[in-house]
Order: sequence, then C-alpha cells, then structure tokens
Amino acid sequence: MEQLARAKHLFTTLSQAEKLMFVGAAISVVSLFLPWYRDLDAWGKGDVFLGVTGQLSTIGFVVFILSGAVLLNLAGKAMGKEIRTLKKINHLALKVAAQNLLMIVITASIYFDPKFGVNITLKETAIGIFLCLVGSVMTGIGGYMKRSEPQRREVNVFEEVEAHIERIHKKLDSQTPDDVPLAEKQYKAIHEKDEDEKTIQMEL
Repeated sequence: MEQLARAKHLFTTLSQAEKLMFVGAAISVVSLFLPWYRDLDAWGKGDVFLGVTGQLSTIGFVVFILSGAVLLNLAGKAMGKEIRTLKKINHLALKVAAQNLLMIVITASIYFDPKFGVNITLKETAIGIFLCLVGSVMTGIGGYMKRSEPQRREVNVFEEVEAHIERIHKKLDSQTPDDVPLAEKQYKAIHEKDEDEKTIQMEL
C-alpha cells in the first residue's frame, strides 16, 4: 500500500501532458500482451497471436522498447532521476507515437496481404492492436501538448548561490555604520586589528 501511495504521489507530480503520455505508453505496452490478430485456415484450425508472438513478433518488441523508453523517461523525471540518454532526445513521445503508428500500419499491411498465409481463409484483428492504436494516439497528443508548453528554465544551484551571495554583499554595502549588527562590527574590528599587527610586523 505504501508503494502504491508513493507511485500515486509521483504520478501527480507530472504535468497533464506528461500524464497523458505516461498512460498512452502504458496502454501500448499492455496491448502487446493481448491478442492482436487471429486467423482460421482451410482445415478449420485457427491461431491467436499476441503482439509479441507469431511471425510479426519483432514489430511487437519494437513497440515495447519504444513505449518502455517513454515510461522510463517519465518515471525517472517524477523521481528526480532522469535518464540522460533519453533526456537528450527532443520530443521523445512524439517520435515514439509516430514510430508505433508506423509499426501498426506495417503489421496490418503484412498480415492482410494475400501472400501472408496462403492457406488462411479468415483473418481478423483483435483488441490488442486497437489498444495499441489508442495508446499511441494518446502518447502523440501528450507529446504535442508538452511541446506546446512554455519551456521552464532549469535551475542551476551554483548560479542561485552566487546570486544570493551577491545580494547579501549589495545589502551590506548599502548599510550605514549604524545599521551594521554589533557582531559584524566586532568581527570587522578584530579583522582590522589583525591587519594592523601584520603591517607593523612587516615594517619591523
């Protein structure tokens, strides 16, 4: 239960576009383990193939890898541990959605070609391929929404620290002697005394 609650919390940290991409990619992955197509041969025997089984299983594995990359990228971002290789790919979700749709078109064109299974008398698509289509479209829409979002400037910790120190210095320089705290006055007095002693020693 604790892990589930943590997962929900991490999911809420994503933007609306990222949530849509995540859900779409997850649907695409799940669809690969559902029936994609079924057939019936001339002898009345039929087969049902999942997205990762059959003669076109390579296409299913390509979809799995691409959609999995989107999931890993978003999960890493939610946990603050982004994968550098995936982060460097601009508009990853849009590219994955386009590739997945292309894989679906290739699968359908090969499977329904008359030369694919000459003894097959009936060919039907199943729920898996439709879910993959829906998931890919959702991923693409999320990717487009993300692309349209204003780009947020990444915070550089060192720049923030330097800016903060600079603001402190400006504030101290603008203060009159009466505004300077007693502790700081004492520190400056001790520092000036040490400098005077060093100067005297050097002169001797």
